[in-house]
Amino acid sequence: MQFSPFVSILNICCGPASKMPLKQIRKLLRSFITPSNLFQSDTIASPLETLLESLSCTQDPLALNSILLFIDQCAIRCIRTPFKYTDDYAELALETMRSKPLTEKFPAVSPLTMTLVEQWKFFMKSDSIPAVKDTASIWLVRFLESSVILGENKYVLAVLCGRLATICEETGHLDGKIVFTELKLQLENEKYLELESGSSNQIAPNSLNDSLSTRRLFRDLCHFNIANIERVTKSIEEREIDVSLLDVAVAQKAIIYVLGSQKISSDDSCLALSKLMDLMEAILVRLKEGEDTGIWNDAKKMLATNEDWVKLFLGLPTEPSGTSTKLRDFARYAYFSESKLND
Repeated sequence: MQFSPFVSILNICCGPASKMPLKQIRKLLRSFITPSNLFQSDTIASPLETLLESLSCTQDPLALNSILLFIDQCAIRCIRTPFKYTDDYAELALETMRSKPLTEKFPAVSPLTMTLVEQWKFFMKSDSIPAVKDTASIWLVRFLESSVILGENKYVLAVLCGRLATICEETGHLDGKIVFTELKLQLENEKYLELESGSSNQIAPNSLNDSLSTRRLFRDLCHFNIANIERVTKSIEEREIDVSLLDVAVAQKAIIYVLGSQKISSDDSCLALSKLMDLMEAILVRLKEGEDTGIWNDAKKMLATNEDWVKLFLGLPTEPSGTSTKLRDFARYAYFSESKLND
């Protein structure tokens, strides 16, 4: 067997020709990861979902095979010495968070992520062709971006991106240095969200699958494709694509980013929020109608307990405006409606 059972399932599920429904994938994979300590358990949505999504975006079979082999080696190492990577994170978080506000609290970075970064230098020194290393770098950036969307410690992830950029520079992989440095800067600085109106083919990186999904509305953490929101919403409503808690996290983060951006006009903000709230409604309705009541309950917890999300609603101006009215309408719908979303 080329891979461990865990990564073999990832290979079957995330390959370019995969047709397996995501809910079946998760049930199968949870049995492997629950006792393994590969992922942090602080966030309601599991990092496993971000791993699945990032792998499913990789189109090149050769690159995907190399990435899966790398993940396999890292997972085995992480499972053998899980406390090493938990301790590595704790030390890095303590050092990184000393200069940050005491009120800021973040879920931990997953032990597997810490292992991937530690072992990246060996992947960069491997005999994989440059194109494979380029694609692997884009995959890892996407996985780290999704970790931020879930809520993992962005300051620690910024430090890890710096380490990855240094490794790429030292091994002569300049394209990798560029993408990791860009993500590091996005995490360290207040780079505000910008809305993009191009098609998915124009926006998606060439090495990524450009099929529709909620996550793929984000090109990176600073660019969001407003043009495809309605298409994604319709695809969810018509059950053409599966939904998960990652979709809730993405829509939630997008709403927070739109409201916090200084690069989006009031009119564009209202338009984006209206579309995003339709998207969130479609996601929640699908989860509500699903067979797994636990996922539906978790989705409600994500809306009720996300600190940034709660602050967003509490901080809305009291005077009527297009933005505040739309958000209050959605808040009433999500929390108090007796129609589709409530028990």
